[in-house]
Amino acid sequence: MKDFEVSAEPVQNWLSKTERLVQESSNRLYDLPAKRREQQKLQSVLEEIQCYEPQLHRLKEKARQLWEGQAASKSFVHRVSQLSSQYLALSNVTKEKVSRLDRIVAEHSQFSLGVKELQDWMTDAIHMLDSYCLPTSDKSVLDGRMLKLEALLSVKQEKEIQMKLIMTRGEYVLQSTSPEGSPAVQQQLQAVKDMWESLLSAAIRCKSQLEGALSKWTSYQDDVRQFSSWMDGVEGSLNESERQHSELREKVTALGKAK
Repeated sequence: MKDFEVSAEPVQNWLSKTERLVQESSNRLYDLPAKRREQQKLQSVLEEIQCYEPQLHRLKEKARQLWEGQAASKSFVHRVSQLSSQYLALSNVTKEKVSRLDRIVAEHSQFSLGVKELQDWMTDAIHMLDSYCLPTSDKSVLDGRMLKLEALLSVKQEKEIQMKLIMTRGEYVLQSTSPEGSPAVQQQLQAVKDMWESLLSAAIRCKSQLEGALSKWTSYQDDVRQFSSWMDGVEGSLNESERQHSELREKVTALGKAK
């Protein structure tokens, strides 16, 4: 009996040690790698807890048998029952913490990926906008650039939704980040905001320049059409005058011959 009671000591010690380990686990960590390490650590703890379940079950079953055979005291049976309850509580708390860390890591991963994807797109978009503003005297090039700009602005509306989602997700990430790591997340959010403002400014500037250039082309074409129309009128008048002069000369010649 004493040997059996002694066998409960390692379980009690392990439970107490594991409880402290789980309690000391934090949901607010410095950055994504730290959160992933904590996630992996708690997952390992949970697996260890699950491995102890058969051992605890055997201990509980043996205590019941000893009690039924009147070979164990009521206090010992009660102690084993407490160990079982303690184990169950530890298992539930650890599962909850692992689940919470899974969500935290997933959210932070999606945030980091979203920031990178949006920044990459904005970098390419700003580069394209700059290229659309390069000088050209070819109207077809200007028309093509305007079409591309309109397509880019259409995509920008979708990206604006993504940007707002990143801002919201960033606030959630801040809640699960330690004070030491918060400035880095805030810098990421500010960098996205600043780059978005740069994109908007570049888009407005590019659209204004293209519209101005196309307006000048339209004005120039109107002037050309008006000038061409005037030239056609002048040419027609000259031709008519020449025709009348020719007819007059012919009449004068004919009259001279008649005399």
